[in-house]
Amino acid sequence: MYFRKLLTFIAVALSSRISADNIPVVDLASINHAKIDVNTVSVSGLSSGGFMANTMHYVFSSKVKGGGVFAGGPFNIGYNVTSRDFLPAYAVNVLASVLGRSQSELQAQTAFLSDQGIIDRVTNLKGSKSYVYQGGVDPINPEFVGLSQKVVNIYKHFGSDVKYLRLPFGTHGVPTDNYGSACHSYNIIDDGLNKCGIESIFEMFAHFYGKDYKKPISSSTPYTGTLYNFDQSPFTPSGNAATDFMNDYGGIYIPLACDNVNATCKLHVAFHGCYQTIFSNLFYDRWAVHAGFFQVADKNNVIVVFPRTAIFALQLTGTSNLACWDWFGGTTTSTIPFKQMPQIKSVANILNAIIGSNVFD
Repeated sequence: MYFRKLLTFIAVALSSRISADNIPVVDLASINHAKIDVNTVSVSGLSSGGFMANTMHYVFSSKVKGGGVFAGGPFNIGYNVTSRDFLPAYAVNVLASVLGRSQSELQAQTAFLSDQGIIDRVTNLKGSKSYVYQGGVDPINPEFVGLSQKVVNIYKHFGSDVKYLRLPFGTHGVPTDNYGSACHSYNIIDDGLNKCGIESIFEMFAHFYGKDYKKPISSSTPYTGTLYNFDQSPFTPSGNAATDFMNDYGGIYIPLACDNVNATCKLHVAFHGCYQTIFSNLFYDRWAVHAGFFQVADKNNVIVVFPRTAIFALQLTGTSNLACWDWFGGTTTSTIPFKQMPQIKSVANILNAIIGSNVFD
């Protein structure tokens, strides 16, 4: 296995381009990795990535078995079930979408989308795992607005098994045991990590995997797998990442145990937050390395995918979106279904390529 790994590395070094963060950019199909147990796919995200993870969980509830929402909010805030398009008022003013949609309205709308076949059946959520984090002093997603509580309540309404972490002095980020800014200090542009005396990524995966979960020692434990960058353009609907509001490069972490085509591994998707791909390299920065994903992956045989978005202009206003994920319909003015939204379709295509079949369709 080690000899094959060396040959793979040499081939990559000779044939690949090099991305801005000095990680080789490889053809995703050329990476040796284990088969994927399609019953273990989970997602998580921070901030706009939290919204996106929640969206992926609902849209593909027959495939996604666990969803982690860190400082995010509920699914389908910006969609109008009557006209079957995205509400201009919400796409222009996200705050209006936050304050203007009640929990009962969102639940009814989600059920309608399910009944119409626009998203997977919400009955799939029953028994699925969800993990939600809210910081008590979050200045971006304030607790009084109630977004995280809506996420929890709506998940419970549809039968998901929810674990809710609320830290009174937590902020807008991912809590770690001892890495990052102070627990109360908002610093997502730099790393999005806060030392709060708790490994929240470990907690999330423990909830997802239950008795089968193997706890790492620490998120500071050196990782032993390999991190690759790959070109996202082939997986976008247009074939051009920029056209479909995606960054040129995505990332994928392959644990040593999953660098074996005869093995079977789990699959997780981690969505970054706004700004993080502007001011730091997602795949060489502290958020990806120190949040705990790699350490969980090494102990539990999990391949972790890091899709990456880019700065784009909102279709209705031309206003620049600072590399956030589109959870509110800002990339379209049409009646485009959720599964065909550019970023969602791109991520689905990436997952299909890793799995080796069109599971996410």
